[in-house]
Amino acid sequence: MPARRRNHVKKKERRRPWPYVVTLFFTMALAFYFFYPSVWSGNGKLTIAASGKEKEVYLVTFDPSAETVTTVIFPGNTSVNAANNFGTWQLGSIWELGFSEGLEGELLVNTLMKTFGLPIEAWGESNGSLISIIVTRKTNLTIKDRAKLLFAYLRIGESGKRTINATETGFLKNVTLPGGGSGYEPKDEVPKSLLRFFSDIQVSQERARVRIVNKSGNGLLNDQVGKVIEVLGTKIVSVDRESSEKFDCQVVTNSAKITQAKLAQLFSCKKERAKDLAEGEIDFVFGEDFSKRF
Repeated sequence: MPARRRNHVKKKERRRPWPYVVTLFFTMALAFYFFYPSVWSGNGKLTIAASGKEKEVYLVTFDPSAETVTTVIFPGNTSVNAANNFGTWQLGSIWELGFSEGLEGELLVNTLMKTFGLPIEAWGESNGSLISIIVTRKTNLTIKDRAKLLFAYLRIGESGKRTINATETGFLKNVTLPGGGSGYEPKDEVPKSLLRFFSDIQVSQERARVRIVNKSGNGLLNDQVGKVIEVLGTKIVSVDRESSEKFDCQVVTNSAKITQAKLAQLFSCKKERAKDLAEGEIDFVFGEDFSKRF
């Protein structure tokens, strides 16, 4: 019998899945980076208000351009004017008050801005280090923020980390608290030695000119809002009081996008565009609803 011919059947080459997995991973990573919500842009300064275990409060400022982290410690027995019209409280009690009222750390942030005039974007729990804020569950920092902060923080050497006690800066004065006992109150002006840690060079370089338009019926807000804006590094050219209206706040501009984004983030305002404003002009407009929460 003739020998049977052997049919050599080629085996189909199996496609390796890893190129598709890698492509999918990078696609998801890019989507995460560009579209996931974020408190911090990753470029300018970021200041976080953090509550400590002993009711002390930390203001942790991260400056990526200078590769520094500055922590200012405020004692819990500092008398402050609480936001949301809660009246006078000790600073160390604001964190718990915020969570009991459903306002979380926003109450601490707004109270500090209102009382001290310092720009603050984020909040969290801390033992005084930036790492402890990154890993805590109680924070408004998103996963994206935490990842960016962690990578940036790891590049900072020990020489770039400093801790300052607010009681040693001349910013606080000794007082007797309303309930008895000794404590502190902030002075009217923030010392220049502290101001430099909270100003933002990106904002100051934009050279925006801000007009405050107060439609809240509360004249005290002019100074409280104005201090934050000036410390940030921009200039207030006028303050106008107009008839009260029931709305929150808007940051309106035609060109000064960096300063607009920063102010909108700090005060939780809407961003609006107005073509009739000149180059570098910003209208910061707030109404009755803003007065109730700040």
